[in-house]
Amino acid sequence: MEDIKDILHRVWGYSSFRSGQEDVINAAMTGRDCLVLMPTGGGKSLCYQVPGMAMDGICLVISPLIALMKDQIDRLNKHGVVSACLHSALDRRVQEGILDSAVNGLYKFLYVSPERLRSERFLERLKYLKISLVAIDEAHCISQWGHDFRPAYSEIGELKLSLPGVPFMALTATATFQVQQDIIDCLHLKSPLIQLNSYVRDNLSYSVFKLENKTDKLLSIVKGAGGSGLVYVRSRKKTVDFAQVLSRKGIKARAYHAGLSAVERARTQSEWMRGEIQVIVATNAFGMGIDKGDVRFVVHVDLPDDLESYYQEAGRAGRDGRKAYAVLLYDNADLHQLAERIENSVPTVEAVKKVYHFLGNLFQLAAGSGKDETFEFSIENFVNYSKMNAIEVLQAFRWLERLGYLQFNPALFEPSRVQIKVSYDALYEFQLKHERCEHIIKWMLRHFGGDVYNSMIFVSEEKVSKAIHMPIAEVVRLLEYMHKSGLILYAPSINKPSVTYLQERQKTETLFVDEVFLASRKKLLKEKAQAVIDYVSTEQRCRTAQLVDYFGEHKAKPCGICDHCLEQKKNIILSEEEIIERLVEPMTIDELKRCYLESKESELIALVRTLEDKKIIVQEELKWRLIK
Repeated sequence: MEDIKDILHRVWGYSSFRSGQEDVINAAMTGRDCLVLMPTGGGKSLCYQVPGMAMDGICLVISPLIALMKDQIDRLNKHGVVSACLHSALDRRVQEGILDSAVNGLYKFLYVSPERLRSERFLERLKYLKISLVAIDEAHCISQWGHDFRPAYSEIGELKLSLPGVPFMALTATATFQVQQDIIDCLHLKSPLIQLNSYVRDNLSYSVFKLENKTDKLLSIVKGAGGSGLVYVRSRKKTVDFAQVLSRKGIKARAYHAGLSAVERARTQSEWMRGEIQVIVATNAFGMGIDKGDVRFVVHVDLPDDLESYYQEAGRAGRDGRKAYAVLLYDNADLHQLAERIENSVPTVEAVKKVYHFLGNLFQLAAGSGKDETFEFSIENFVNYSKMNAIEVLQAFRWLERLGYLQFNPALFEPSRVQIKVSYDALYEFQLKHERCEHIIKWMLRHFGGDVYNSMIFVSEEKVSKAIHMPIAEVVRLLEYMHKSGLILYAPSINKPSVTYLQERQKTETLFVDEVFLASRKKLLKEKAQAVIDYVSTEQRCRTAQLVDYFGEHKAKPCGICDHCLEQKKNIILSEEEIIERLVEPMTIDELKRCYLESKESELIALVRTLEDKKIIVQEELKWRLIK
């Protein structure tokens, strides 16, 4: 078995592990369950990817978002680690092909959604996989007390019971103590290693400003912070409006929201990652899975719904360890809008049933049919068809997902892929009978060689068209024909949102929508919104301490760099008594410096030396402490 440090260096190019990673990896490799809580950008993925590489077999990763799964496998494949993901937007035969390859040991990592665990076909094939480790990403989704509860995550506990010898690793960036206990209980984790990294980000300065003119403040922050940044807003219109404001001031900014085409979103993200765009103004559709170290600022122009979301989004700043800023702007209107948003966040039972009814009619599905079927979906078309309010539709749709009836697949740009599924002799025989297809087959063999027999290979219909002098439409038609003939697996590029029925269509009048569950969720969301209001309204406490206290880390020292701490520093008159009071616990000189403005550094050092001469304090192992 290859050493984990050798794997870390060979595959990812790192020379050492971050805090907590090595302990988790070693525990997983000895068969121990783990619960990993690391802040955004803390390196959670490597905690399961390194042992997944080292252990014999395949690592099964359960992840809630297609975009997140796709991002992870793209990165792994770029590092030469053959991986795949199964999601409902793929043709069923393509899904079967991926599972065949997984059973044959081709992949080291297979990413699936939690809803996949409800598929009898998948569970049957799972018996033939040699699973070394099961990783559950965004594990807070399993808890009914979490901010993003997904009922489908409850199926993972059953999977744990059916794989008794396989270690499970639950990972999340945000979980209160109650959510942590829920994760352990629901997943049946046995005496797990609990790795709780501190929520404190030493380099991230949190600030809150209550003001009417957000635009001027935003411009000041962007110009003052320098470097690349993110601006989060609540609506698609605001992404465009603020991007235009920044652009008019000479700042390279671009809007990003779910209403843009997948190609346009991918281009914007790539240009921002390369530094060609300084600022992306986005809804919360942007950011999951993004790994850009040099983000200097994240500004929220609107209040988030909960502190979990805020901590994750703000945490995208300063991953390189350098000073960065997380700024939240609000006014009185935002407080009212947040309360109203939460009040309307949980739809009525009638609205949920109405959306479900219209959706089934739109797709012309009879009751008792449709399970595992996928249909192209446009929210605009649906609103026009149903004559319902768009916000009401989206809320009802979200709850139909959470209740396990449907899955929404956002528009993702994923290139076409192809794999030959028959023997060479059968392929040759097919070529003789289908001259038009022969040109495409020869091109694939010439460009991909034997790899096209082993796995799904990305293919460009445009390149094939130019190479064999055949119209693109004809290339696509012939690829689809060969797919239907069973000769190849062909997965056309995906660029449209879709809906998958996870269960057979129910009769609307008998559709079960748990009113008690909806009411309890609404109560919880109100409590979380109140925590946001408390955070922005409290000016007499360190922002970092407030945030981490929410997650159960109750003894955090003042950070020294948030808006509150900086204001406190201005008012401090340095004295021997002040320093003695600070040294209740031993501190290094750098830790003491963080308690004061830089302009007072020389005064601080002089006072420390005086206290040392008076035998009041002493330095041991680089830390100053009081002499008792």
